[in-house]
Amino acid sequence: MDRKTLLQAIAEGMRNTPEEAFLSVLIIVSVILLFILVSIIYQYVFRKRKLNDWAKEYNGLIRKYDLTINELDLIDKLVLFLIEPQRKLLLIKNKNTFLQALSLLEKRERQIFPLGKVLATKLFGQEGALVPKGLHIPYGSGRPVRLFSTDGFIYSGIQISRKKDIITVDHIKKRNNENKKQQGRLFIQDYKGIITFQVERVRKLSENSLQVQIIDKGSREKVKLSLSGICVYYPGEEEPLLSRLYFFPNGTYMIEIPNGALKQGQAVKLALREETEKIYRVNALVSGLSLNKRYARLTFGYIKS
Repeated sequence: MDRKTLLQAIAEGMRNTPEEAFLSVLIIVSVILLFILVSIIYQYVFRKRKLNDWAKEYNGLIRKYDLTINELDLIDKLVLFLIEPQRKLLLIKNKNTFLQALSLLEKRERQIFPLGKVLATKLFGQEGALVPKGLHIPYGSGRPVRLFSTDGFIYSGIQISRKKDIITVDHIKKRNNENKKQQGRLFIQDYKGIITFQVERVRKLSENSLQVQIIDKGSREKVKLSLSGICVYYPGEEEPLLSRLYFFPNGTYMIEIPNGALKQGQAVKLALREETEKIYRVNALVSGLSLNKRYARLTFGYIKS
């Protein structure tokens, strides 16, 4: 007997008696519900295993660094600023996450925590204690930017200042823009993510610098866009893989998976430019995969907005 497709079975069921048709629909619905149930159970088991792995690694690092009661107490305070408190392991392994959380804690408490500098030095070495000035201020100076100008060129550079809706970009590199639909838009990379603005006008200051007037609507624009040439850094790898990032109107971000190597729950870093300083690379977590495993849904940053 030839195998029937699902659509053929449904069509044949419609020609049967009402009782047989109802039974056919019931079987199909049962199969779908079983598939959903198995998927939920798998996600639960996968998540529980991940939590156990994180807890085991966290306890191992506590012993490795010989952290004191006071240092552990400070980490517990910093955990409150994580999107996922269960991932407090990030505070010990990820310098950016630790410094951002410490900056937010000091801002909220309106005091300096000297122990934070001591702990940063213990975890990340001497450079770990150097908290960049104004770290908690999003999209400030030093951030990599990419401008798709209306003159048919793409300008990559570094933001050196911003006054209201005027952004000054220096150290620019210029190349042709083959994507004409992307004209008149500015992308800014920050440790929290990648944000985009419409551009009202561009003024050339010198061969290496531009002044860009943006249309700032006060929140992330709900637009559908894509951005190629994104550098994806895997843990322990210094050389990035290139990919394309997608922006969706509902605030979702997706990325083409380089070499099919991303897995759900995996942490990576993104950058607009390969030479971007590590402090400004974007922390991203793979929160979902497409059915064909070609695209990954991303959540930017580990710190609450």
